[in-house]
Amino acid sequence: MELRHIVDVVHAVLRGKDYRKYVLALINERFLKEIANLLKEAYKYKIKYGEDWISVLLKDLKNRSGKYAKNQLLWFSGFNEKTIKNMIGTTKKDRILELGILNVDGIRIIAQGLLEEENIIPTLIIREKDKSEDAEFTPEETFYLLNAISTARLTIQGGAWSEVGIQAEKVLLCSLFNLCGIPQKYYELDSAKILSTIEEKISDSDVLRDIDGLLYTEDGEILTIEVKLLGIGNPEIGDEALARGVSLFITDQLTGKMKTIANNRGITTLVLRDLGLENTIIKFTDFLKRNGVPFEESVRNIISIIKDEDLKWIICDCASELNGTL
Repeated sequence: MELRHIVDVVHAVLRGKDYRKYVLALINERFLKEIANLLKEAYKYKIKYGEDWISVLLKDLKNRSGKYAKNQLLWFSGFNEKTIKNMIGTTKKDRILELGILNVDGIRIIAQGLLEEENIIPTLIIREKDKSEDAEFTPEETFYLLNAISTARLTIQGGAWSEVGIQAEKVLLCSLFNLCGIPQKYYELDSAKILSTIEEKISDSDVLRDIDGLLYTEDGEILTIEVKLLGIGNPEIGDEALARGVSLFITDQLTGKMKTIANNRGITTLVLRDLGLENTIIKFTDFLKRNGVPFEESVRNIISIIKDEDLKWIICDCASELNGTL
């Protein structure tokens, strides 16, 4: 995820705004680039191998190394990685190829049926710049390519939302710490160090994996923090985090029921869409003061006048600082 996208997402969340448009912009940007890549491959193989281009392309992709070649093999086979793993329990390339060849035949049969039922006959023609020869695809091949493109979209979309969790959430937490002037010795954001610090106290590896940060009180007590975005859009996020019994749960949205559960369990929540930046800082510093974590108290007086460009610089610094640990 590029720095500018991380900064836009975290800035929107801290301001209490909907950040999803920035993730969608990232998805669309990547998707359009991928359409071009897929069409280039289709053009090259259609020109060279004619009606056999699909089977040759799938076999060549199977023999190429790297994650990207595997993704293209999945897309041209009509699958995404999660689907095929659920189907057969593996994503080995020889099995993808085997199922891909079968799936291509299935797509062709479905396309032929649609062509008989509908009045429209799609025919794709690809022309490469500075090349005299056009690649004309049959209606069945056109349906096949459209299916590959839509499959790529699903993978890109899922990957982008996942990156928000992997990268933007920890940058969000770092930004809060820096805004409040918490000395570095009183917090930890490095995942490996978090793990080594608390693994003796918590045996469940799933719990350890989802702890995004630690705060240390002046008395040496450890406070665990979890950050999750897309709260209401993914309600089980709240269930999982609250079940882990973290000290502080930060999210963009949370249902009223989840807020009540958190309160009953003594878990402090920061629901950023409800609070906005100023109230987020007030509630967060109340949490810090209550638990004996040092911070710069003057932040409560100046946070209401902080400019967007200054806030973005803080976020950018955090993203750069965490670059090696995200």
